[in-house]
Amino acid sequence: MIDQRRYEFPQAMLRIHQNDGHVVALLYSDDPKDALSDNYRGNGFYFQLPLDVPDPKFDEAIWMNQAQSSDRVETPYGIFLDGHRRQLQPLDVRIRLRRMDAGTMRVELTGTFLSVDPQDDAAAAQVVPVAAWLLAHER
Repeated sequence: MIDQRRYEFPQAMLRIHQNDGHVVALLYSDDPKDALSDNYRGNGFYFQLPLDVPDPKFDEAIWMNQAQSSDRVETPYGIFLDGHRRQLQPLDVRIRLRRMDAGTMRVELTGTFLSVDPQDDAAAAQVVPVAAWLLAHER
C-alpha cells in the first residue's frame, strides 16, 4: 500500500552478503527484461540494507533509515512506480527481515517516503506512507 492505494510489483528477491565484516542485504524486485525500456510502465524497488547482525545466516534483522532532511536526493535506492517516472525515496523507514524457511524471508516494510519525479527537479514532491508485507526469495 502506497498512500492508501494498492500497487503490484514483481517477485521480491534478496541477496545477502558480507562486505568488510558487515552483513548487507540487497532487496530488489525481479524486474522483467523490458524494465529498462522507455515504454515500461511497471513498478519495482531496490534497497541496500546494511544490517547489524554478525552472520549472513541470520533468522531476523531490522534495518531502519531516517533521512537527514526531507529534501530529494540523487539515489538509486527506493521504490519506482510507472516505469521510473516516479521514485519514492526513504525518509523514515523500517524493514524487518524474518527467515521463513531455507531460501525465503518475510519482509515487512513500513514508513514514509518522499515521492519525486526523477526527471523533473522542479516538480512538487510529497511525503507518502508505505506499508508492505512480502516474501523474498534469496539468491
